[in-house]
Amino acid sequence: MDALRYFTNTNLATEEGVSFNTNWSPHPKRVPLSSTLPALEAGQDPSWAELPSWPNTKFRKATGQIRSWFPTAGQPAQNIYDEWMCLRDPTERWTNEKLGFLVDLFPQICEVFILNGVDQYHPTLAPTEPKHLPYWYPTLLLNLDIKKALPAEGVKFLFTRLQTKVIKNGRYDLEVVVMDEGGDVVALSHHVCFIVGAERNTSARRKPDAVKL
Repeated sequence: MDALRYFTNTNLATEEGVSFNTNWSPHPKRVPLSSTLPALEAGQDPSWAELPSWPNTKFRKATGQIRSWFPTAGQPAQNIYDEWMCLRDPTERWTNEKLGFLVDLFPQICEVFILNGVDQYHPTLAPTEPKHLPYWYPTLLLNLDIKKALPAEGVKFLFTRLQTKVIKNGRYDLEVVVMDEGGDVVALSHHVCFIVGAERNTSARRKPDAVKL
């Protein structure tokens, strides 16, 4: 598959220009922490719980690189996912260089619709449907706009809100808002994804016919 990429680089620490506080906030409001992030990690926040492993980890191996917490009371809406994430390696932190990985690693929001409302990512409710799903969601387009420079040493936790607006004819949109502990927007990302059969990813690749001389 051919890919076209555009990059625009800048030094966030030296950027200057017009700035305003727009008073934007997620709608519906994001699920609040009822304690602190250390308490969240220790399993002591009643509003959030860790999902030990994501569905289809053999198919989506990158999910093994992170730890994730989801709201115990369920998501704000069927087309929205709120989540806290940190890297599984305790020595690693989220940095600006790792934001591309973070925004491309998210719950497959289509699956709650495919499974008729069953949320495989709910941290405390066992799903009533098999976890295997016969779909793959290749990314057609991904934009990443970094709004805030993270500290050079990185941060352990980042919050993401994922939202889809239209799922139609095997294609859907994703908006990913990345926020830090203080509620500042760290990055915005927009995706266009396909919904295709998983065999498109798992089947053996066909070798091109040999060139006859």
